[in-house]
Parts: sequence; C-alpha cells; structure tokens
Amino acid sequence: MTASPQDQEAPQSPICLSELEAALNGMVVGRASSPDGVITELYKKIWDLIKGDYLRMLQ
Repeated sequence: MTASPQDQEAPQSPICLSELEAALNGMVVGRASSPDGVITELYKKIWDLIKGDYLRMLQ
C-alpha cells in the first residue's frame, strides 16, 4: 500500500497500539508482510512479547 501525496504531506499523529493490532489482524496469513521474509504468523505468535518495542520503534 502506498500513501497518497496528500497523506505523505499531512501531519502524522503518533500511532497507537490499537492501530498496530488492527493492522496485524488485517494481514494475510501465509505470506511475508515485507521484504524481510518474516511471515505474518510469526508476528502474531510473538506479538505479546514485541508489541511494546514495536510501538516505540514506530513512534
């Protein structure tokens, strides 16, 4: 998914945990979500361990 030029220029509010969890739950199972090759199931399995660090990384 690519952000539109308007979205790229719009001020961004900090992402919240519920937004991350909604994105994770919307990911397709059985596929890597990014070029790093990590599959969605791994993120879902270890989410409780990494969610705090992942949120801090994106803020």
